[in-house]
Amino acid sequence: MKKLIIAFAISSFVTTIVNAQTISNKATKESEYEKNYKIIMISDSIQSYIKEEYNIEKTFSDIYPEYFGGVYISEDGQNVILQIVEKNIPEIGSDDYDIYNKLVNFDDLVKTEFVENSFNELNKINNSVSDYLISEKSSEIIIGSYVDVVNNKSVVEVTGTNPTVQRALLNDISFYRKKLKQSAVNYVQVDVPTLNSEIIKAGGTILGMPVDYDYAVCSMGFRTRFANKDGYVTAGHCIKGAQFVESGQVLYSQFADNGYFDYGFVATNNDFSPSNSLAFPSNDGSVKTLAVVNSCPTITVNMQVAKSGRNTHYTEGKVTGLNQTVRMKVDEIGNETVTLKGLVKTNLENGAGDSGAPVFIPRTDAEGGAIPLGVLSGGSDGFLGIGRTMYFTSINDMYSDIQLGRY
Repeated sequence: MKKLIIAFAISSFVTTIVNAQTISNKATKESEYEKNYKIIMISDSIQSYIKEEYNIEKTFSDIYPEYFGGVYISEDGQNVILQIVEKNIPEIGSDDYDIYNKLVNFDDLVKTEFVENSFNELNKINNSVSDYLISEKSSEIIIGSYVDVVNNKSVVEVTGTNPTVQRALLNDISFYRKKLKQSAVNYVQVDVPTLNSEIIKAGGTILGMPVDYDYAVCSMGFRTRFANKDGYVTAGHCIKGAQFVESGQVLYSQFADNGYFDYGFVATNNDFSPSNSLAFPSNDGSVKTLAVVNSCPTITVNMQVAKSGRNTHYTEGKVTGLNQTVRMKVDEIGNETVTLKGLVKTNLENGAGDSGAPVFIPRTDAEGGAIPLGVLSGGSDGFLGIGRTMYFTSINDMYSDIQLGRY
């Protein structure tokens, strides 16, 4: 009898330790989410200040001051890094210097880093590559391009590593647009990503557009109102060309080869009621709903993000590139491709059927839930997860009615 009592006591003690450890781990994770959110909001504030002072409405086409190189979050998530082109620092006493001085002293968590290339130069190169990619002269070797703020480069993504071919491509691109600064370009070999819709005969969270005798099966994004109708946002390619889908009426779809962004809106019918609850919460259960907010923070490289999709469920990662132009396969087994522009690049795990899934800043329900950032478009697995990509359309690039209609 004593052995049984001792065994029960030991079992209870172990259970108490396990429960305490679970609570501790959850509290630690929640603390990390809040630190991440604080850094994101500092990044958002400093970039909003720059845009306000220089009347910048379109991040990747308007002109920034030449001393500005970019903004990103440090790899450890502890600081906002403000990049400055030292040779272009404005003269003391000028209006530009007053703005510059406020930027470099914006917050104790903002650290200055001197770089060679201005954000304007990186934008110019990236936009030139983007224009070339959708031109008649475009080479199939190029998969995409994006602004790599961390390394102060414009990245050209290619399927091969032959340096001779790369130099020829850059010369071709320069000829097509304007002479480009070759030292500001990096070439990176990547896999060809795929739009993450899935063709099956039945089942799935969202049955989208008809495909032969089947349907595109995707994920719901976030709940909102558009044209005075309740409904949800998903990937535009999931509902392209459809007037009605199982869950309601398609009121808008933005998705076209050589076009910007990939999103659309479905006004739900009486059989479906969209919810802010995540279909697949975080593993510890702390992140389980989307917050109802009327704004979306500025997307910054290295900011921590997450997604919840019908295939790969809840996964976390980081933003790795901005203003991505990318050529993607329409499906995994076909040769048809589509080129999309203006996407955000991340390293999150994703797969077929995740298209349209919400991408968000992970936060706990106690603080209002996860902050929606956009909807998933496609990606690739990389090699054993190395080089993995996932692309999404930011809410900031959607119609203002969709941004403000969340409920």
